[in-house]
Amino acid sequence: MPERPHRLRIQTELGHMQSLSSGTATVLKMPGPGDVLLLGLGPTPASLTDFFPAGRAVYVIEAPEFKSQMPDSWLEEIPEHWKFVSADDLSDAQIRAAHIIIYRPALRFFPSFWGKILGRSRWLKCQTSGHIEPRRYAILPGSESDLLVHEISDALDRLSFRVRRVLPNQCPAILPRLLQSEQPELFLSVNFRGLDKYGELFHLLQAAGIKVAVWCVDNPFHQICGLRSPSGRN
Repeated sequence: MPERPHRLRIQTELGHMQSLSSGTATVLKMPGPGDVLLLGLGPTPASLTDFFPAGRAVYVIEAPEFKSQMPDSWLEEIPEHWKFVSADDLSDAQIRAAHIIIYRPALRFFPSFWGKILGRSRWLKCQTSGHIEPRRYAILPGSESDLLVHEISDALDRLSFRVRRVLPNQCPAILPRLLQSEQPELFLSVNFRGLDKYGELFHLLQAAGIKVAVWCVDNPFHQICGLRSPSGRN
């Protein structure tokens, strides 16, 4: 019987031991004409060359807690011309133009490190499509039958807010597309509906300058315990 392939394991921010997966499903590409920006290298850095054009400068951002747990063989895979940088080293224009490769599981492992970086990167990529119009309306995740949706909609209407309802499970797909052309003023969630537990959507909205508010109707300590990122505690 063939042996299972050996997988690197790390201790995550939450203290859990986690095996590192690799392959196409773990990579998100955000194309651009500029330099290559790698946001997390995963367990096999050399394999990432399959996902970006040759001949460009390559910049890398990696969580220190991740990098410190990698073996020497991992470091030896990294080409010498790849340059490690911090998010502060890169201008908005550089990120907007960059060909970005994201190691998807990185946010789940170290949400405190990656939240703002990924939020800023995704927001700047939204801006490449042209003018974004600020609009006075609120996004309210919820369906017709959800708790307090009608009451909150009426209250916002009295405050001169137009309300756009989005089904909570559709927020991660709809909002990045919406932000390419519009900038709502408020995202109002009941019991964290519509927000993911690792804070990815929260940081995107924060980078876009959209106020995020959560109304905990049920026990707030129970609600917060479901989060895996400090974002919901801000």
